[in-house]
Amino acid sequence: MDGWRRDLGFAFRRAWRGKGFSAVVIGTVAIAIGANAAIFGAVRPVVRPDLPFPQPDRIVRIWERNDERGWLRSSASWQDARDWRDASRTVESLAVYTIWEGNLRTDAAAERIRYALVEPDFFRVLGVVPELGRALLPEEGDPGRDGVAILSHGLWTRAYGSDPGVIGRRITLSDRAFTVVGVMPEAFRFPAADIDVWKPFGMAPDDGGTRDSYWVSAIGRLARGVTLAEARTEMDAIGRGLEEAHPETNVGFRPFLEPLADVAVRSARLGVLLLWAAVGLLLVVASVNVATLLLARGEARATEMLIRSSIGAGRGALLRQLLVESLVLAAAGGVAGLALAVPATRGIAALMAGRLAFGLTVELSPSVVIYTLAVTAITGVAFGLLPALRTSPVERGAAGAARGAAAPSGARLGAALVVAQVALTSVILVGAGLLARTFAGLRSVDPGYRTAGALVFRVAPAWELGREGAQRVLDDIRVGLAARPEVTGVSAVNRLPLTGSMWGSTWTDRRRPGEPPLRAYTRVVLEGYFETLGLPLVAGRSLVPTDDAGAEPVVVVSRSAADTYWPDGDALGADVSLSPDDARADWHRVVGVVDDVEETGIGNGPGNAVYVPFAQAQFGHFGDWGMDFVVRTRADAAALATTVREVVAQVDPALPVFSVQTLQERVAGAIAAPRSLALLMGFFGGAALFLASLGIYGTLAYGVTRRRAEIGVRLALGAPRGGVIGAVVRRALFLSGAGLGIGLMIAPLGTRWARALLFGITPFDPATYGGIALVLITVSGLASVVPAWRAAVVDPVEALREE
Repeated sequence: MDGWRRDLGFAFRRAWRGKGFSAVVIGTVAIAIGANAAIFGAVRPVVRPDLPFPQPDRIVRIWERNDERGWLRSSASWQDARDWRDASRTVESLAVYTIWEGNLRTDAAAERIRYALVEPDFFRVLGVVPELGRALLPEEGDPGRDGVAILSHGLWTRAYGSDPGVIGRRITLSDRAFTVVGVMPEAFRFPAADIDVWKPFGMAPDDGGTRDSYWVSAIGRLARGVTLAEARTEMDAIGRGLEEAHPETNVGFRPFLEPLADVAVRSARLGVLLLWAAVGLLLVVASVNVATLLLARGEARATEMLIRSSIGAGRGALLRQLLVESLVLAAAGGVAGLALAVPATRGIAALMAGRLAFGLTVELSPSVVIYTLAVTAITGVAFGLLPALRTSPVERGAAGAARGAAAPSGARLGAALVVAQVALTSVILVGAGLLARTFAGLRSVDPGYRTAGALVFRVAPAWELGREGAQRVLDDIRVGLAARPEVTGVSAVNRLPLTGSMWGSTWTDRRRPGEPPLRAYTRVVLEGYFETLGLPLVAGRSLVPTDDAGAEPVVVVSRSAADTYWPDGDALGADVSLSPDDARADWHRVVGVVDDVEETGIGNGPGNAVYVPFAQAQFGHFGDWGMDFVVRTRADAAALATTVREVVAQVDPALPVFSVQTLQERVAGAIAAPRSLALLMGFFGGAALFLASLGIYGTLAYGVTRRRAEIGVRLALGAPRGGVIGAVVRRALFLSGAGLGIGLMIAPLGTRWARALLFGITPFDPATYGGIALVLITVSGLASVVPAWRAAVVDPVEALREE
C-alpha cells in the first residue's frame, strides 16, 4: 500500500511539473470522455428504454399491416380494433385512442391544447393510476356519460397552480364542459409528451366510421406467460378471419404487434447508435494520441528508468509507476470530461427533442456517470500500458540512454500509432461527410411551393359552431387579413404539408366500379389556397368561391394521384367518392390537377392528395375545424405575427392563435433531425481531425528533436535546408496517406448499415471520399510545417556541441 501511495504522490508531482504536457493529455481525454458521456445519455434510453409503466415488456402497439399496399404500420379501424379485442386470448386487455386538438378555456385565458380520446381500459392497459383522483370508469365510455376528463401534471401545474382541489372542477374544452376526475403523474406522457387532457370517446359502436377508415391507435397488454411470437400468431389468425368475413375492406390486412419500447425509440435508434460508434472511435483516436505522447516522453525518460532500475526498482514497480501516472492523467481528463458533458448533454437533449417518445429523456443520469468512470479507467490503462511496457524494461546501454537515442522500433511504433489515428479519423469523417451531404441534399429539395415571404399559423373555431359557423369565422379571418396593405395573399388548409398529421380518405371513380380504391391525403381548403401557397395548376381549374355547399361537389387532385389512378390522363371529369362504402357520401367531380408537394417529409417524395372545398367537406368523426393559414407578404414574414393576432382577436377574442412561424421555419423543422445528426457527427469528426493533427505534429516534432544531431551533421556536410524540410513533410504525408488508405477501405463497412439515414447518395459516394482525402492530406501537410521549419533552422554547430 505504501508503494501505491508513493507512486500516486510522485504521479501528481510529475503532472504538476509538466503542466503543459499534462494539459494536452487531460484536454485530449476530456474531449473524448465528455463526448462519450453525453452520447451515452442518449444511448441508454434507446438501447434499454425504461418506460414509466409496470411490466412495460408486456405492452404492445397493434398496427394494421398490408404488405400488398406497402402499409407496414398503419392506424387501425374502429371496427377491427374491437374485433381484435373480442377474439384475442393472448392479449388480456386492449384499448384504442386518438389525438385531437381543442380550445381549453381556463380562468386565465383560452389556449390550444392537444388531448387524447381514450377508451376506459386505456389506463388499465398501461398499468398507470392517476396521482390525484381516479381513472375512467367503464360506463364513462358510453355516449352521454363521457363528460369527465383527466388532466396532465403539466396542465394541472400551469393552469391550476397544483391545487389538489381541482378534482371535481369543471373545465371547458372545445365549448363543452367536463368534470375533472383525475390528475396523472408527472412522468406519464403517453401517447405524446404534449397531451394535456384525456377524455373518453363517448361513441356508440357504429359511430366509428367505415371499416376502411383507419384513424385510431391500438395498444394491448399481453396475458401473463404469453410470448410476443404466440400473440402475433394468434392475431394473424384473427386477421385472416376478418379478411374472410369482410372481403370488401380487409383483404391483405393483418394486425401487427410491436413492443411499445421499440415504438418509443424507433425514429432515434439508428442515428444514436451511429453517433455512439463515432464517439467510440473518437475515444480510440484520443487514446492512441495520448499513447503517442506518452511513448515519446517515455523515450526521453530512458535515463531516469535506467537509474531507478540500477538502485533496485524492479520491472513491476516501474510498470506500476507509469500506469499510475497514466491513470492520474486519465482521471483528471475524466473529471473534466464530465464537466464538459453537462452542457453537451443539454445540447444533445435539445437536438433530439421529439425523437424519443412517452417521456423518455436524454440526461446525465447516475448510470451515465458510472459508465463514464468505467470508460475513464479503461482508457487510462489502454493509453498507458503500451508506453509503460516500452519504457519499463530498460534494455538499453547506459551510453545510449544518456544520449536519449530512440530505438528504431520505438520510431516504428510511434509511426504505427499515427497511421492508426489517421485511419480511425478518416472513418469518422466519412460518416460526417455523408450525413453533411445528406442534409445539403434535403435542403435543396423543392417542397413544391414557395416558402419565402409567408407566415403560417393555426386556429380552430369551436366544433359546436357547425361547418357553416366555422366557415364564417375562417372567412372573416381571411378577409380581415387580406384587407391589410402588407398582405398579398391569404388562404388556409386543414393540414399544411410536412405537419405530420394527415387526414386520409379512400376513394374510387364511379366510371370504374370494382377497381381497387386509392388512398390519398385529404386536404380541406379555403379559396385561393393554391395561389397563396404557390402550387402550380397542371390541368383544369382551381377551386373558386362559387364551389360552396349548394354547388356541385368538386375536388382537385395532385399530379401523383392523377398519374396513379388515371394513367391514361382522363382524371378531369371523373366522379369520385371520398368514402365509397358510405351510402351517404357525395360524388365529387374532379375539376383540376395541381402539382405535387412533399407531403410527409422532405425527401419522402410526393403523396397522393385530394383537395376539397371547406364548404363541401365531409368531416365525419373529426371533431376539429382547425385550419393552417398561409399569409403572404412583401415585407418581413415574421413581423406579420402581430397583425395576425390583432385580426383574429377582432373576429373572436377567445380564439387562440398557435403554431405561428414562417413557412421557411416550418420547412426547416422538417429536416431538423438530419441537421442535428450532421452537426453532431461533424463535431466529432472535427475533434478527431484535431487530435490526429496533434498526433502527426507531436510525432514529427519529437522525431526532429531526437534527430537534431543527425540533422546538424547533414546540414554541416552541405545538405540543403529545403531537402530537410521536404523529408519531414514527406514523412507526414506518407504516414497520413497510409492511414487514409486503410481508413477509406474500412469506412464502407461501417457506413453500409447506415444507408437508411442517407438521402440522394450511397455509402460509397466518391465526392465524399475524395473530399475527406483532400482534407486529411491538407491537414497533415499543415501539421508538418512547424516541425519541418524547426528541422531546417537547426544550427549544425550547436547540434554537434549538444551531441
